[in-house]
Amino acid sequence: MEPDLRLLRELGEQLGPPAGQLPPRLRDRVLSTTGRAPRPRRRTWSRTWRTALTSATTAAVAVAVAVPIVITGSGGDRPPATVEVARMAAERAAAAPATSARPGQFVYIESVVHYLIVQTATAPAADDGPLLVREWRSVDGTRDGLVQRRPLDQPRAAWRDETIAGCRDGSQSTAVPEWRVPCTPEPGTAADLPVDADAMLAYLRRSGIADDQAFDNAARVLYLSQHAPAVQAAVFAAVGRIPGVTVRRDVVDVTGRSGVALAYRSRDVETELIFDPANFTYFGVNRTILRLALPSQATEPAPRILIRQAVEHVAIVDSVGGVR
Repeated sequence: MEPDLRLLRELGEQLGPPAGQLPPRLRDRVLSTTGRAPRPRRRTWSRTWRTALTSATTAAVAVAVAVPIVITGSGGDRPPATVEVARMAAERAAAAPATSARPGQFVYIESVVHYLIVQTATAPAADDGPLLVREWRSVDGTRDGLVQRRPLDQPRAAWRDETIAGCRDGSQSTAVPEWRVPCTPEPGTAADLPVDADAMLAYLRRSGIADDQAFDNAARVLYLSQHAPAVQAAVFAAVGRIPGVTVRRDVVDVTGRSGVALAYRSRDVETELIFDPANFTYFGVNRTILRLALPSQATEPAPRILIRQAVEHVAIVDSVGGVR
């Protein structure tokens, strides 16, 4: 990745932050070391793949970053720009006001999500457009929550509902009433998550997983801790210590906002954590699944799946359906 020093000139003229924001010289020094990433190759796919993948990704997209994918890690030194961007993002998050929540309440998250199955030039993309997603997640993880989705550009369209089963007495209900699966409550408040960089890095690397999976875990923790600035600050500081993480410029999130990203690319997955280039507020995540395990009967390469997610609003509410 070649350095692109034009960024210093381009951003230095327009970013000048108001009082209380990060110093421009520090921001310019960091961003001037970033570069461009190569475009991933397009892959072919079949109608069978479209049917299977559309069904699978529709179920997974509302918590896109929550789906763990085991991928091969890579090492490497941490570039100075990576450390600086991570530190500034951590400082920005730590300065945000904390939000209190009681066990009986819910975390409300409103986001824009877009998923796309990339195909060849001879076949149209499997693209239903961006979705508006509303979620109510139990603060203590024991109560049933809800996910609602509808096309972003169709405000009159009906919401598609999906229940988030709570974890009670060590088990979780499923679509089949008589079946329950073992579980551990996942607090919506992220109350049990570390709030310092060392402990967070150990948490992201739990069970001895590789650096690439640790980075994916960071994306999940960030999604579940939108209202917990101390947790988010710990994640950003920890990510800056993961070898192989780089800084990218000219990244665009699903809502069209331009940003700077901390990125990790492995053989199978590419993930970008995107920030406002002026004040390093966290925007959301871009994720590209480059490789999938093919079904035994498949004879052609799998397509790439692009998942984009940007959080628009977060609040603590008393019940499912409540919005502030």
